[in-house]
Amino acid sequence: MRFKPRITVVTVTYGDRWRYLKKNIDILKGIDLIEEIIVVDNGSSYNIKEKLIEYPNVTLINLGENQGSARGFKIGIQRFLKKKKTLDLKQQEKNWILLLDDDNYIKEINVDRMINCLSTSNVNCEAYVCIRNSRIDYYRNYRKAKYNGFLGFNLMKSKVIVNQLETYEMLPYSGILLSQRAIEKIGYPDENFYLYCDDYEYSFRLAKNNIVVKLLDFCLIEDMEESWNKKSSNFAVNIVNGDPLKVYYSVRNRIYFEKNNLTSNYFLYFCNLTLFLVYLMYRNIKSRNKMHLKSLQAIFRGILDGLRGKIGIHKKYVLK
Repeated sequence: MRFKPRITVVTVTYGDRWRYLKKNIDILKGIDLIEEIIVVDNGSSYNIKEKLIEYPNVTLINLGENQGSARGFKIGIQRFLKKKKTLDLKQQEKNWILLLDDDNYIKEINVDRMINCLSTSNVNCEAYVCIRNSRIDYYRNYRKAKYNGFLGFNLMKSKVIVNQLETYEMLPYSGILLSQRAIEKIGYPDENFYLYCDDYEYSFRLAKNNIVVKLLDFCLIEDMEESWNKKSSNFAVNIVNGDPLKVYYSVRNRIYFEKNNLTSNYFLYFCNLTLFLVYLMYRNIKSRNKMHLKSLQAIFRGILDGLRGKIGIHKKYVLK
C-alpha cells in the first residue's frame, strides 16, 4: 500500500540568526510533505516569537538560554514523539522526522521519489540521510569506521571495521531523516555532550541497533554558513585557531566517543594520539601558522577530560 508520509522538521537556533532561519522556513513551508516545523530557541537575541507569527505550521519551543545542541535537538525530538504517540499505529507508520541546522536549507528535492522511499513498500528502511552540497565527497567516498583512530587520525591503522552493516555510521544532524520507530529504538541525543560530536554519537546508535542509513541523493541540502573547522582543508591548522570553547568540546567529546565506541587496542590508540600531537605541531610550525595559546590549552584540556570520561558542561566553557 502506498501512502503519503508526513515529515516533521526539527531545527535548533540561537543568537542573531533570523536571516538563516527565515530562508530555511520559507523553503520548508513550500514543500508539501512537511507537516510541521519545530523550532527550538536556544537563546536567540531577538524576539523570535514575533517573527514566527506569520508561520502557522511552526511550533516554537523556547529554552531561554543556549543549552547546547544536544539538548536542543533532544527537546525537539521529544515534542515530536509526544504528539505522534497519540495517533494509532497505522498513522504512526507515516511519521518521519528531519533534523536540520538553522543555517541549512533544502535546495533541491524530488517529492515523488521521497514519497516512494518513505512508503510502506520500503517499510524496513527506517533511516536516511539527505546529501549536503558541502560534504558530497564525504558521503560518496564514505569510509567505514575503524578502530583505534584518534580524532580521525589513524596512522597506526587497524584493519578491523567497527560495524559490518553497509551503512553510514557517523553523521551530522543536518539532513538525517528518521522514522518514528527508529527514534523509539535509539532514544534521544545525549545532553552530556553539550556541544559537538553529539550528532556522531546519536547517529552511531543507528548502526548499533542494526538500522541501515541510506543516502537520498535526490534531496540536496545547502549550507548558508561555513563551519569553523572547515575553513582550511587541514584539521590540524583549524583547531589551533578556533574559539577555545568550540575546540574544547569538539576535542573532548570526540575522544570520549572514540574511547567508548571505536577503541579495541589502547596501545594503538595512544600511538595515534602521540603521532597526532607531533603532526599537529609539525604542520603548524612548517606552515608558520600562528597558534593561539588559549586554543592549545583547550586542546590539551579536552584530551585529558575526554580520556578521563569527564563530560557535561565545563565551567570554563559555557555558551553565552
